Amino acid sequence: MSEAERVEQEKRESARTRFNKRQAAWLVLRLAVVAAILSYLFSVVQLRDLLEAFSRISFSAAVSAIGLGYSGLMICSIRWFVLFTVYGAENRPPLPRLFLLNLVGLFFNFFVPGSVGGDVVRGVATRDSFRQGGTTGAITVVLVERAAGMLGLLILATSAFSIHPLPGVGGGVRIWALIGLLLVVAVVFAVALARRYGGLFPGPIRRIALSLPEIRSPQSFIWALALSLISHAIVALAGHVLVSSMAPTVALADSMVVIPVAVGAAFFPLTVAGIGAREAAFIVLYAKVGVAEADALAASLSLLFCHMAVAASGGLVYLFYPLNQPKKP
Repeated sequence: MSEAERVEQEKRESARTRFNKRQAAWLVLRLAVVAAILSYLFSVVQLRDLLEAFSRISFSAAVSAIGLGYSGLMICSIRWFVLFTVYGAENRPPLPRLFLLNLVGLFFNFFVPGSVGGDVVRGVATRDSFRQGGTTGAITVVLVERAAGMLGLLILATSAFSIHPLPGVGGGVRIWALIGLLLVVAVVFAVALARRYGGLFPGPIRRIALSLPEIRSPQSFIWALALSLISHAIVALAGHVLVSSMAPTVALADSMVVIPVAVGAAFFPLTVAGIGAREAAFIVLYAKVGVAEADALAASLSLLFCHMAVAASGGLVYLFYPLNQPKKP
């Protein structure tokens, strides 16, 4: 190895070490924030009250919530399939494969630090969908699919709150949802136009922009957005099944407002998988419709446990299902 190569290797190793240290520090910070929020919540809700609330969640409600979790994931898989059409993929993966890859991605997002590892896994596993720029195109589709999911969540939260506002909750929720909506729309349009105007960017950015896939079927994006609304409505229904098991007087319309807003709060970056932010939102918002703090916290944690159960099955898929399609002869 020449002196220049040795110096270059040392630079790469040093950069990798600094990156790993930053990642570790960021994870420690997020865990500290989660611990602080949960400590406060458990100072507000007595443990005995929380355990009593858990005991009133019926077995059928928990099973229904898990079943709805799988149903929502299937809707997300259909959305992913549609987005391959939007970007003109030459070899669209079959829907069952996308469902299994979604399970694996969910497993990585829940149980592997970083919360985006599953998206990289899904993108790499479907890189053969595009003949040119395969990995870049596949990861672009995954990221746009995530953006479409966020877009659907924000539309659902804004619409539900406008139609059925919670008593005592100001218009701030609507304002923040609209801001988020505009940001996500901007990202989607930026990706859509990147290839057309990629030549205007400097070197490295130009290469990435020009490698992004083009939108071939814009009208199909409307179907992807509709599927996003359905998937988040299913999440809200799963949460409602759990909370109504403890507080039967809660209306479905209330849950259709509370849960999308709470799920949106879970995207707060200083948490892990939204833990803490989502629970705080459940407590604050469900209190507006007369749900006890212990019941709201139990419902939020139960919904998290149901999602974790679905994600854990993705770990089994990861062990026994090949992520990469066998090469065609």
